[in-house]
Amino acid sequence: MKIYLAGRVSKRPILQAWAALLEQDGHEIVSRWSKRDSDHISVDGLSPRAADAERERFAREDIEDIRACDCMLSLMEEPRSNGRGGRHVEFGFGLALGKPQVIVGERETVFHHLQQVYHCDDIDQARRLLGHRPERETVDLSTAMPQHYDAAVAVARQHRRVYPTLLQRHLGIAYSNALQLIDHLEARGVVSAPDDKGCREVLAQGEGDGK
Repeated sequence: MKIYLAGRVSKRPILQAWAALLEQDGHEIVSRWSKRDSDHISVDGLSPRAADAERERFAREDIEDIRACDCMLSLMEEPRSNGRGGRHVEFGFGLALGKPQVIVGERETVFHHLQQVYHCDDIDQARRLLGHRPERETVDLSTAMPQHYDAAVAVARQHRRVYPTLLQRHLGIAYSNALQLIDHLEARGVVSAPDDKGCREVLAQGEGDGK
């Protein structure tokens, strides 16, 4: 899946090490600012003399990358730590778009306690959560229903929405399995395709019986 890494600029070396591990797992890192060849910001931050146009370009690229991602993974700091707050803006923007959120470390704000935000203690736990996402294939409706399909239908209809971490919390499954279940829900008419914000509508009709 496509992952956006969020964190303080000074922690970019840590995020780059995470990126290498996640790429080994088959994921793609789309956050341009975090990459080794990025021209975004040095670890010391933007110079006070940096042009407004340069600052705007960095912000617009981050927004584009968040829109393009399937999931956001954020490195937390100790609560009340001294930081500029850009990572919190990124988190909030992704949350508003309906992007699944995974945070690693302490919960810094009340928004990190929302049900759709998945909390991990370390990157190893986050990797187990995200799992390996194979290339998406067209769902063959002639094949048997995947495990947990009926339960996924029930969760979607109860909550009138569906996203991977919601299924994870209710079904106790890996992120990659949740994504595959959502593919089946879409193919069988239970939920719509994602809109431009990544949100899906739970439809009135659809194959809700996996028997």
